[in-house]
Formats: sequence, structure tokens, C-alpha cells
Amino acid sequence: MEEFDLRSASALSLGSFDLNPQGEPEPESDEPNPQAPADIVLAAARWFEFGGMQRTYLRIAKSLHARGRKLKLCVSRWDGPHPDFAELREFGVEGLSNHERNAAFAKNLAAEVAKSPRALVVGFTKVSGLDLYYAADPCFNQRVSAATFGFARRLLPRYRELIRQEQAVFAQGEKTQVMLIAHGQQQVFQRYYQTESERFHLMPPGIDRVRLDEGLARPFSAAAFRESLGLKPSDRVFLTLGSGFKTKGVDRTLRALSRIPVHKRQGLVFVVVGEGKVKALERQADLVGVPLVATGPRADVVDFYRAAECLLHPARVENTGTSLIEAMYCGLPVLCTENCGFADHVRAAGAGTVMKEPFDLGRYTLALEKRLLAEDREALAAAGRAYTREHDLYGLIEAAADLIEAQADAKAVAISS
Repeated sequence: MEEFDLRSASALSLGSFDLNPQGEPEPESDEPNPQAPADIVLAAARWFEFGGMQRTYLRIAKSLHARGRKLKLCVSRWDGPHPDFAELREFGVEGLSNHERNAAFAKNLAAEVAKSPRALVVGFTKVSGLDLYYAADPCFNQRVSAATFGFARRLLPRYRELIRQEQAVFAQGEKTQVMLIAHGQQQVFQRYYQTESERFHLMPPGIDRVRLDEGLARPFSAAAFRESLGLKPSDRVFLTLGSGFKTKGVDRTLRALSRIPVHKRQGLVFVVVGEGKVKALERQADLVGVPLVATGPRADVVDFYRAAECLLHPARVENTGTSLIEAMYCGLPVLCTENCGFADHVRAAGAGTVMKEPFDLGRYTLALEKRLLAEDREALAAAGRAYTREHDLYGLIEAAADLIEAQADAKAVAISS
């Protein structure tokens, strides 16, 4: 498949904004020019309102805008309210599979970047030619290697293309700088791609503390909230929050609950908040006899944290796990797998249970059964609250904006010299 390099595309138009139509240099002006090309291009294949990476994308964009930067937001598809502070370029979805859509996105992005050759290109999707990449996903190459029949999967076009797209960002000798939130992933990427250490920029978590505080400040009744979901006021809510239900391990929780005697899970309701395939979950829940409520994406996630007894996050893959820290902040104990990037914070806080990898359903069932007893709930809640107020888990947005600005200015100087 043809590879589209954004740097090559940009070079086609290099300097096209230096001269006016008469060939004379443009006069310098301190006034902002609404027709000037973007300083920074932020690129993500798909934006949707309730995605964790997508929320971070928008918060970084707003921070850069507040600093006076001219932005262009490039996506294949934007699902949600359109931003009014920056130019939005929506290409349209092309391709039936992820790797085909990513390849089409790369092609469209390359053509768009050629219009703004001086702009710093910041990618939230792995494509070639990025100046800076926000590493929202763990190493795909490692996932394939660890999967059953991993060697055979590498022969399939889908896997070959997705690895090639990752290689275009991380391979030794590439120029793309990397913003890394899950710090443990640096060694993984270096193992598979020999990425130079100086290309990694370690970022703090970017938990939206203002959003959480606003939610916690609202008057709240757990019983009334449960009733609003069609539950009994006395029901015990166990919660999973996040889109991509198989990735988050929702089926694992249903299987574990089915192993626990009915009298021990009396009054328990498993609530799932996020975007995913609900019908398959409902069928599984009916088969195992577990009450399941799937709400779809919700903006009032703090109310779910406040109404629940435990956050369950036995994820198969999780680069970070924002919900883990949000739950701790709201005083909700956590049960998660150690492959979540933020699981180390749960362990350090003593705010729940972190399951060792590889995943074992028997161990998870025992841990879940212990959480049903809730004997140490208040102690875990207090530990999570204390930890999230004593540590910097909130600085990502400004740190990312600082780095992006510095890289954008350096690129502008390099092109001008």
C-alpha cells in the first residue's frame, strides 16, 4: 500500500505564504491575520464527544487557542458539537477497516498539510510524517506478538498495515517526537522499534479536576440516582466506564459474576457506561443471570462514581485508564488489571486491587467476591481521595501545550533559516 509522508507533501508548498500575488514580501504586522495559515495542525482520525483521548485532544486545542495559536483541526469524522475557535477540516470516512481508514486519513491529511507547510503537525492517530505524536494507544506490535497465533496474524494485510503505520512513527531514524503518558510504554516501543530515548517526552496524567469538582459539588442522592436508572434505591451498583466493551473486559466481569453464588450477589446490578456493542452484552448477561444496565455514553459520569460501590476495569488493553484515577478522586474503590497504564497509581494509593497479568478468571472472581463484601470500602475510598489530592495527576494539558508551542516555534525558525 502506498505510504503518504506528510513532510514530503508539505515540501511541495514550502514558502507559498511568503510572497503576495505580485511577488513582493508581505509587510510585517502585529495584527492577527485571519487568512494566515495555521501554526499547528491537530490530527485525529475520529473525534467523538465521550472518548478519553478525544477529550484530551479538545482540551489541548483550547489551551493552544487561549495562548493565541492559530489551529487547524483535521479529522475524518467529527461526532459532536463543532468547535467555534478553530478551523475544522472533516475529510469523511473512507474504508471498511481501521487500517484502511487510517491509510485514507493519512492521504487526506498529507494533502491538507501541504496547504500549511510551516505548521507543526501533531497526530493523535499513527500516520507517517508527523512532527509530534500523542501516544494514546499502547504498542500494537507487542499486542500482536502476545496474541494467540501472533506469527500468523502478522501475515494478514490488516496487521501488516497497522504495524507499518506504527513503525512510521516509532522506528529508529524517524523524526517524530512522542508525547508519552503511560511511561512504561517507552521500553516497549524501544524493544520493538529501537526508538531513540531523546524522542520521548514523558507527560503527567491529564485528569480534568475542574470537571470532577463541579460534579462533586452538586447536591446528590445515590438512591435517587439509582431510581433514575430504573433501579431500586437499595441496589448495589458495580460500574465499568469506558467505550469498547470487549477491550474494557466487560465480558470478563460477567463471567466472573456468574461464578459467584447468587446469594452473595443479591441486589447487585452491573452498570456499563460508554459506547460499544450492547446486544451481545445483554445476551451474555441473560445467560449468566446477572442484572445489566448499559446506559450508553453519559456526560454525568461523576454521578455514576458517587452511586457505585466499585469500579471494575479488567481491561485487555489500556494505555492509561483515566477512569481509574477519576474513580479514586471521587472516593470509589477500584478493581483493575495491571496492564492499565494508571494501575500503578491504584497500587501506590492503596485504593483497590490490581490484578496481575496474564489475566486469570479464577483470581479475578475471588477478587470480585471480596469487593462484594465491601468491608474495607471506606478505607479504600479515603486512600484514593488522599492520593489524588497529594499528587500531580492533572498537568498534561499545559505540559502538552508547552511542548507543542516550543516545537512549533522551532519548526518555524528552521524553515525560515
